[in-house]
Amino acid sequence: MKIQGSSVADKKRSQSTFSVATRFCQNLLNFKRKSNEPFRRVTITKDSLPAKFKDNSYNKSHDQWGAKAHESLSKVQGKGFRHEKTKKKKVED
Repeated sequence: MKIQGSSVADKKRSQSTFSVATRFCQNLLNFKRKSNEPFRRVTITKDSLPAKFKDNSYNKSHDQWGAKAHESLSKVQGKGFRHEKTKKKKVED
């Protein structure tokens, strides 16, 4: 036994589902992909930096300890850098 009011409710539900799906598809078509770069709140160019920050290379004229650290740690990046740094802390010279 089918209640007559439920068929009207089913039609309204299917129409509303259809309109939601239609709007969703239209939004997907209008969606523009952004360039594949990380979010930066402030963009800094090398020209706008002070002179002492433009070059990040190590100057070996300061001390022997810094030169030794640079020699062993300059080739390592990321998680490996943390690992190597911790190893250097544990070693006694």
